[in-house]
Amino acid sequence: MLFLKKLFNISNSEDLSNSQPDDLPKESLDAVLLQMANKVLREEMANYPILKENGKKVSQLFEKGYLRISTVEENLKREFLLPELKEILRDNDLKVSGKKDDLIDRIVSNINPNNLKSPKSKLERILLTANGKEFVFLENERFNKEKDSTKN
Repeated sequence: MLFLKKLFNISNSEDLSNSQPDDLPKESLDAVLLQMANKVLREEMANYPILKENGKKVSQLFEKGYLRISTVEENLKREFLLPELKEILRDNDLKVSGKKDDLIDRIVSNINPNNLKSPKSKLERILLTANGKEFVFLENERFNKEKDSTKN
């Protein structure tokens, strides 16, 4: 996010969600979109002007393998509290003891994801892939080197 703030020369994240980069190199725009899309719910993308206006480009980042949609297991881990996981297990007559990861493993192994009643289990959160993270890192490094070279 520091890369984005430097790029747009702004101080807080609220300003960032309404910013639109002008005359950015293609790679920089891709890095901005990747960082903005990371961890956003797919259904909420329209709330971010930069993502909405660059929807086709975001789709291309999915196609390039830089973005992906969260799995049921990741949703269970991120969105559910321990008592909610235990309730799912109880409703399916499964053992409710263990750590959070154990409960999630038990749910994933024994219950069809389509049978989970909670809407939270069906959330589609956009996540960076390893390739996406590497791309953002490299673009951030390139940007910082460019900034440093202009100072000299």
